[in-house]
Amino acid sequence: MKQVIILVLLLFAFNFSYGQRGPNSNVFQPGFSVGVSGGGMFPIAKFSDEAEPGGGGNFSMVYNCTPHWSAFSDITYNALPNPGSTTFYVTGVVGSRYNFPLAPIKSSVFIEAGAGAYNFRVDQDSATSGLTFPDVSQIQAGVNLGIGGNLYMNELMDFFFKTNIHQTLFRNERSMVTAFGGFKFKF
Repeated sequence: MKQVIILVLLLFAFNFSYGQRGPNSNVFQPGFSVGVSGGGMFPIAKFSDEAEPGGGGNFSMVYNCTPHWSAFSDITYNALPNPGSTTFYVTGVVGSRYNFPLAPIKSSVFIEAGAGAYNFRVDQDSATSGLTFPDVSQIQAGVNLGIGGNLYMNELMDFFFKTNIHQTLFRNERSMVTAFGGFKFKF
């Protein structure tokens, strides 16, 4: 807990120590950003019978092509605890994002759509469950839709949040909702 408080204080100190925007700040310039976030995954539909909600982390990269269009990629790791096993979900998604800039506050709201690979793995805990069947691992194609926002902090950093609904395709379809929040560093 102490490390979290120190990290938050350092982020706020970094935020307030950076200078103000320059005279050309209203001119769009393409840019690249990297984000790290934490949040949760909530299984829905049939998948909610297989797994409980759990937490995870996200690493994202975004390239702003125009003031409104961006390309993004996400790598997400989630662990969903179950009695006698743990379900892990690792996803790699690429997609497109449409931004709605909120000029007076230098922030934006966005909608996004993506597709990618969803690696689903169940590790059995035979000591707890008494079961001795093998672990399960599957890679599936999937799609997602989401909504989120970027809150301006300074020239180098934003706070962002987003929630997505995911659907894996073909055999053993699974549906889930993810919600993440974190910091995006701009280059």
